Amino acid sequence: MAYVYNRGSPTKPNIWIGYVDANGKEVQKPVGKAPRGLTKRQAKRWEVDLQSQAREQLALLEVVKRAPDLGLRLPDEPKLEPLPPFEESALTWAKERKEAKDSDGQPVYRSGDHDLQRMTRYLIPEFRGKRLDEVQTGDVKRLITRLHRKLSGSTIKLVVMLLSRFYNDLIEDGMQLHNPVVRLDRATRKKKLKNRHDPKDTPFLSKAHVRLVYLALPEHIRPMYAVGALAGLRKGEILGLQWGDIHLQRRTIKVSRQKVHGKRETGPLKDDETRIVPINDTLLGVLRAWKLKGRSTLWVFPSRIGELTDDHTPNDHFNEVLEKIRKEQPEVPQVTWYQGTRHSYASNFVLDGNSIERLALILGHSSTYVTERYTHLRPDAFGELDYRAGCVDLAEGDVVELSTAHLQFHLQVAGRGND
Repeated sequence: MAYVYNRGSPTKPNIWIGYVDANGKEVQKPVGKAPRGLTKRQAKRWEVDLQSQAREQLALLEVVKRAPDLGLRLPDEPKLEPLPPFEESALTWAKERKEAKDSDGQPVYRSGDHDLQRMTRYLIPEFRGKRLDEVQTGDVKRLITRLHRKLSGSTIKLVVMLLSRFYNDLIEDGMQLHNPVVRLDRATRKKKLKNRHDPKDTPFLSKAHVRLVYLALPEHIRPMYAVGALAGLRKGEILGLQWGDIHLQRRTIKVSRQKVHGKRETGPLKDDETRIVPINDTLLGVLRAWKLKGRSTLWVFPSRIGELTDDHTPNDHFNEVLEKIRKEQPEVPQVTWYQGTRHSYASNFVLDGNSIERLALILGHSSTYVTERYTHLRPDAFGELDYRAGCVDLAEGDVVELSTAHLQFHLQVAGRGND
């Protein structure tokens, strides 16, 4: 006697097999169960697949049972070692990722530090006590729901991507696993892995406000701020600048490294691609004056003892100055260092009528997709034809359809008249 049955429900299949062993004892064993959160169609597909696996297992059991009668000698069944705990493997993987260096001694993974933090802060506590093969898609979905209450969608996305990368690496190394992230449904990805903040609403400093902040900062912080607000460099890129990267005659900055967050060392850029940034007229004067002070022959912005400046130094001065300015001029927006430098530069660059494509090159974006958040600031975002397109005559009386000829006529008349 052998049978296949579902101990779950139509939307949560949990397939088992039952059979009588060689000793006449009835045995029941699980084959597998579908993750939670599936649609009816997805659940049905899982049930069909699991039932197929169940029948294959029963067929194999029947062959094994009849082997002696058929004169067959089956090989000894290999003993499979249980997979290791999630915590142990994940921690080892994240530490190795953090410590990996290339031939030049530079970190292989720019995000190694942050990946280890995310692994120990969010993933290990969530899956502690489970084996690697026990983490299911439903577990990942519940983690996302919990994180959604306190983290932004973009941060949650980084955590989920880290988990997926971890499982993919294990699978590539030959471990018999499935990636629990792969089966996440589209609704979860679309709603909970999307940043709830609209980047187009991010505040920035106008040129007048940039001047206010610059003049209020201490003299040794002003040049750092100027490079961010007038050239669009990230803070880590600013702190990692060497004088060999700055060519005052050619008026360019070569951005090829950044300071590693929290450490006195530099590492690869965010996108790991060197870029060239122009030095505008204002920044040229600032850098020339700063170079004449001759504080260092290597670092452009060294600490007092000649090492890399601490990450918090520019932030602390910037926040203190901005607070004082806003007490007297509350119309100045509350911004972070990033918003008051790189984001303000990009916003003012576009407001001056410059192209989005050019801005993408300066900021180091791999495509204009990210840079397009500044499109709404373009003075020429909409032209006269845009404001006239789709117009309807709503005056009382006979309705008149505006044909192409009518539209051209109206535009000619409007061109001769005054708006």
